[in-house]
Amino acid sequence: MSTVAEGRYVPESPTVLGERSGSVGTFSVYLALLFMVLAGPGVAVFGTVVQDGWRVMAWAGLGVTLFMTPLGVFFMRSLARSRKAERRVREVGVPATAEIVAVTTASVGEDTGVELTLRVTGAGVRPFTGKVSCLPDDDLRVGTTLDALVHPTDNAFTIVGR
Repeated sequence: MSTVAEGRYVPESPTVLGERSGSVGTFSVYLALLFMVLAGPGVAVFGTVVQDGWRVMAWAGLGVTLFMTPLGVFFMRSLARSRKAERRVREVGVPATAEIVAVTTASVGEDTGVELTLRVTGAGVRPFTGKVSCLPDDDLRVGTTLDALVHPTDNAFTIVGR
């Protein structure tokens, strides 16, 4: 009995297959994360400028800094890793076909979406299965084929053209 290799989906978007956020969207996310990192120091500095209750504001700023800075840095690094993986697959990925073999209900952020089980095949690609969670679409049903790009050495893949 042979086992089928597993692939790792490299998303372009956390919710919609193949939708690119673009440079403006990426910049906006990084700007929001930078705000998270700088919110605590900003509150602390503002608190020292205001005479009444400056100690409370300084302590609040310190608390916000200790909570938000690591969280913001974590999300920035996570986004950077995701974008790097996407670029890597796009640069050296080989064209392949991803056939939907199963569709199940899944949670996508705060929305109810679907999880697609895909069988990915192509020239120069050893067949493997992968899973993708996305928002539901009438076109996403068993038997539908999607265009994909696959990294030739580690089965990292992304869906293109949707």
